[in-house]
Amino acid sequence: MSAGERVVMSVMEGGGVMAPTAKSVRDWVLLNPEPGQLVLFDGFSQFPELTPGDVYCVDKVRSVHTENDQIQLYDYDKAWYDSYLFSPYFVGDSFQHYKTSRPKQEKRRSIREIGAPRHIRLRRLNWMRTPDRLQEIDLTEVEWYNFKSIGDDEKARNSISCKCCDGDKIIRADLDYPGILLDGTTTDTGRRYLSLDGSHRIQKLLYYGIKSTHFWVWHWEETLNYWEDGWA
Repeated sequence: MSAGERVVMSVMEGGGVMAPTAKSVRDWVLLNPEPGQLVLFDGFSQFPELTPGDVYCVDKVRSVHTENDQIQLYDYDKAWYDSYLFSPYFVGDSFQHYKTSRPKQEKRRSIREIGAPRHIRLRRLNWMRTPDRLQEIDLTEVEWYNFKSIGDDEKARNSISCKCCDGDKIIRADLDYPGILLDGTTTDTGRRYLSLDGSHRIQKLLYYGIKSTHFWVWHWEETLNYWEDGWA
């Protein structure tokens, strides 16, 4: 296990299957950057040559008389950047989706409080993944994509059905990785949380009789600055 990484393990049984909720909780602050390290740019438009949420490779590091080192990026050898504008990128553990909108297939709808049409790049939220944001949530409190077309949680427990993938993504969903929920939004069903990522995992959990699991949870206002205009 690498330095700064803690593994939080809990296992729930239900419906005859073991549903692991093994979570890798890392230190998302870029401490002691090293050449060759992959990093995400967490800034905004202060450096036009960099794209927020893109992955870059640290090429050089220098110490300055501040709390943070400065880094130079591969192929960007004319500039030095403060390391606090970046966070580590872990292949297989960082949020991998570039962009999402809610819901992706039904672009007529949107998150009311955020407005439409807007989209978010999930990688922008990596640095916000602190242990306190990993919460066990009852699935009956979550509105997930495809919920309205299926009808209710009970029907999801009895079939593998999805209009976007014919059930294939549900079967292949990896239950080891938590989904993402927004708190404080106005949902169509009146449920407290809106699924931003992980709806296929929710359907798989319901199918196997599991009633709760861990999610990354943020209030929608905390993500507001990372939403961009237009559909992804």
